[in-house]
This record gives sequence, structure tokens and C-alpha cells, in this order.
Amino acid sequence: MSVSDDEQLMQAAAQGDREAFGTLVERHHPGVLRFVHRFLGIVDGHTAEDLAQDVFLAAWKAAPSFRPRAKVLTWLLRITTNIC
Repeated sequence: MSVSDDEQLMQAAAQGDREAFGTLVERHHPGVLRFVHRFLGIVDGHTAEDLAQDVFLAAWKAAPSFRPRAKVLTWLLRITTNIC
């Protein structure tokens, strides 16, 4: 996985490419989920999954405004922090 690959997928997602965004979700879901657990402490699995889903929904909506000043994962974790 390369940064440029994530950026290309994000650019495609910004144009409405659901498959590209699905690839990003598959790639980064475990990291977002781990971050939710660590950020909030002990959280049941259902709550963590709900929050992760909220993160990716927010990311989908914000995809057109993504600028590659940071890695996609860093951007997703900022969204996660805001949602948590």
C-alpha cells in the first residue's frame, strides 16, 4: 500500500467512485476501529463499529474536500477524533 495509491483512490472517491472508496474502507477500517477502542477506552464492539461507520460516512461526504497535505489514514483519524 502506497500513499499515492491511497491518494488516487481518494481522488476517485471524490468523483463518486464507490468502489475506490470501498477499497479505502477495507484498507483502513481495522486502524480506525483500533483507534476508536484506544481513544474511548473500553467500548463494546457494536458501539465501536457504529462509530467507525459514522467515520466512513463522514469521510465519503467530505471526500471532495480532501487535500493530500496528510496521509489518508491521518485524515481519517482526525475525523475519528472529531466523531468520538
